Amino acid sequence: MKKRLSLLLVLLIVLNAINCAAVSVDTAKNSTTKENEFEIAEKAKEIKASYATDLNMMAKCLNNLGILAGTEKGYELERELTRAEGSTIVTRLSIANDHMLSEEINIPFTDVPDWAKVYVNHLYQKGAVSGVSDTLFGSNEKMTAQQFTTMVLRLLGYSDKNGDFVWDKSLDKALEIGMIDKENKERMEKSKVFTRGDMVLIAYNALFQPLKESEKLLIELQASTETARGLTSLFSVDLTDEEVAELRKPGRTWEDKFFGDDAEKFKAFEEKILTSVKQALDYYEVYYNGQKYDVDVVGLEYVSDMGGLGTLENVVICLKSLVNNESGYYLSFHYNLKENKLIPWSDEECRSGIAKPVVYSISLNKHGYAVGDVEITSQGDYVAENSLDVVYSLHVGKYSEKYLIPFDNSSYKIIIQDYK
Repeated sequence: MKKRLSLLLVLLIVLNAINCAAVSVDTAKNSTTKENEFEIAEKAKEIKASYATDLNMMAKCLNNLGILAGTEKGYELERELTRAEGSTIVTRLSIANDHMLSEEINIPFTDVPDWAKVYVNHLYQKGAVSGVSDTLFGSNEKMTAQQFTTMVLRLLGYSDKNGDFVWDKSLDKALEIGMIDKENKERMEKSKVFTRGDMVLIAYNALFQPLKESEKLLIELQASTETARGLTSLFSVDLTDEEVAELRKPGRTWEDKFFGDDAEKFKAFEEKILTSVKQALDYYEVYYNGQKYDVDVVGLEYVSDMGGLGTLENVVICLKSLVNNESGYYLSFHYNLKENKLIPWSDEECRSGIAKPVVYSISLNKHGYAVGDVEITSQGDYVAENSLDVVYSLHVGKYSEKYLIPFDNSSYKIIIQDYK
């Protein structure tokens, strides 16, 4: 399959498995009342229930999505949030990337640090923030839980002016829509400080909230254009220096064992990859003729590159798959190796890679074969030069057929179709 460089992810973004009880996030109480939002809201609850239970990992996700910047001291989750920081976070939540911000700064405030000017300017021009005086924004003053939550709720489409909520009771609305749970709401109300950690909890959960009167999640809105961060951003992988060196070993081919006979190092690398891909599989759902197909990965088969040997800038990782709990053909993920991260090529590559073993399974079952019964080959390509819809052409024994995987990264559903 040819590369489409315009869709390569150039942001370094990662979300690892999250499994710690440091912060309680009750996702079973999303009380969205719009019927047409029910399904997407249920999906949001599944995602949060699976991953959003560790504050540090939420911070890491936001950091690698380009929303939260760390400091030389880390994420500083215990420190109080300033007005400049809070404004920056809300702005980054609202846009696909910083290139969408105006470079023309027109604010009357003299106390906004250079790094925050484009963000404060963005909100000021929209009338979303004001200063503490005509010339001071109060950049270093502390932001309250109610103030930050109000800004996030407005971002999701709720209006305090129109009576959707009362700004100083914004945590009540956050609880109502499932953005925080009762325990954290009560804790924030009683606390005299609103920390960067509290901000992370609200901002992360906001990504998986449906916009008011819409089926789209906030994170899907960010992924709706080629310039967006993309849903694939959730499925990148952090590597150690040793793992990077192993990937870059001169002369490596797909036949070479990763880390040779060192089973412990191989297992650690394999677990990272499986965790990343399983998160993608948890997010996306694959359908054909109305039937949902469950896809899982159970082991790393080989690591290779996309033409050329040794440097492995474009990495292919092939995994053993299960389709509806039965042995399936390999699932391949394509990555870019950037510094110490493996970054999936694009949303399209992610979706078509997940669909491929399902396509194989559909074809085999249609003709009464099991895996290994018959030789099967395939070729994938785009429907047209300006299209991201992918067609797989399969040869299964004496049979030939084609399947279409339409590209729609505004939805977590991958709908496989017959193609004539």
